[in-house]
Order: sequence, then structure tokens, then C-alpha cells
Amino acid sequence: ATVKGMVDVGGVAGQTNSSATLTACYATGNVIIEMAPNKNIAGGSLVGMNAGSSLLACYATGNVTSTGSSTGYMHIGGFLGNNYANVMTACYWKNNHEQGIGYNRESTGATKVDGTVVTWQKAVDAMNTALQDKGSEWRYELKGALPTLRKQ
Repeated sequence: ATVKGMVDVGGVAGQTNSSATLTACYATGNVIIEMAPNKNIAGGSLVGMNAGSSLLACYATGNVTSTGSSTGYMHIGGFLGNNYANVMTACYWKNNHEQGIGYNRESTGATKVDGTVVTWQKAVDAMNTALQDKGSEWRYELKGALPTLRKQ
């Protein structure tokens, strides 16, 4: 599915707020940002504006595109548009963006799956280790082109 929006746009969430945690989530649909004039824009394949939520073992593959223009800031990334979270663990993206996070204020960031140095299997292994370390019952498995989730 394709997600369209004007200000904070993402495949899982347009905006997240502090004290929340996104765990074992993924988005594969494309994101289209229809820029609102005079507005600040944040868009990413997973989350548009991450205002303090932690992310654990998430990935995104949808392409992020935009139409129009804005006089405000435009932070667009392959994974997150704007990031104010200081905890991001084992998160990955693969799409039309070289930069994973449009504006990254706090975190180390997400890792791009390039198919050579970082493969989906390496990403799955790292995401599963992170999930196991947090006591989650969920695990990723790679039986096709992209990882899917299953409960242990």
C-alpha cells in the first residue's frame, strides 16, 4: 500500500512521541509526501517525525518521494524524516534514499541494506539478537525476498 500525506508522513507512523517504543515493525509500502506550502516537512519510509520514541528491530523498504515545495524545513530520509530519539537498535532500510535519516539529532541511526556488506540475512540476525536481548517472543525469518515476523 502507498501512504500519502502532507506534513509528517511515514509507512508505520506519521509522528511518534516520547516514552513509546516501536518494536519489530516494518513498512514495505511507498511513501508520497505532498508538500504543504509554508509547513515543516518530515517524511520517511518507517516514521515521518520521531519525537523521542525508541526503535528496536524495525525495517523499511518503501521508496520515499515528494511533490510540491515548502518554505519550511524538508527532512526526508529512507528510514526516518526527523529523529529526536536517542535509542535506535538494529534498524535497517533499503530503498531509493542513500541517507537513512533526514535530520538526526540524537541517535546513531539506521543501517542501509546494500546487499553486499549488509545483507538481509545479516539484518535479520542482528534484529533477532536485539529482540532476544529484550525478551521478545517475536523473531524475523527470511524465507523470501524480505524478512517476516513469527512468534516463538
